[in-house]
Amino acid sequence: MDDNSLHLLIVDDEEAARYGMRRALMSFGYEI
Repeated sequence: MDDNSLHLLIVDDEEAARYGMRRALMSFGYEI
């Protein structure tokens, strides 16, 4: 994932962004 993809997740609709960020972080191996 590049910085542009991450930025799009952050500026998306708040609820969708939280879910998207959580999935993105989990895909990198983070636990939320």
